[in-house]
Formats: sequence, C-alpha cells, structure tokens
Amino acid sequence: MKGHGYVARWGGEEFLLVFDGRDLEDAKRIAGDILDEVRKIQIPNTEKYLTMSFGVTQVAFDEDIEILKSKINLIKENNPEFNDLSKNW
Repeated sequence: MKGHGYVARWGGEEFLLVFDGRDLEDAKRIAGDILDEVRKIQIPNTEKYLTMSFGVTQVAFDEDIEILKSKINLIKENNPEFNDLSKNW
C-alpha cells in the first residue's frame, strides 16, 4: 500500500488498512477489490480457496482511538462475517 495508506496488525488475526484521504465509498471499493483477489487464491493440494473478512468504517483524524475501537466492536457484533461492504458503520 506504499503511498496509499498503512497496514497495521490490530490483533492476532486482524489488520487495519488505513487509507489517507479516501472517502468511505472508495475504501469499500478497495476492500472489495482486495477481497475479490484473495478469493482467487487456491490453497495448494486442496480444492479450497483463501477467505478474508472486512469491515469498513471512517474515522476523523481528531477522533480518539477509543472511538475507532467502538466502531470495530460494532462491526463485529452486527456482522460477524464482515463481508457485507454495503453497510456504513
């Protein structure tokens, strides 16, 4: 994501993709594009494919990290599969 934002580990299996200067719809499109590409990757010696889940939200630069945490928890509680990129959180 060089030049477009940042990737950071959030938890054991969770990552944040932080986009600079992108609106929510653009972030959803990018997440959808990543999801489409990941789903094409077949696990060697199986008939299974990789999966990935996304939740997309928007945070202002002046918002506290606790607000981001609460938005992430809201996504998890309301959409455990995370794959519905049509929702605004």
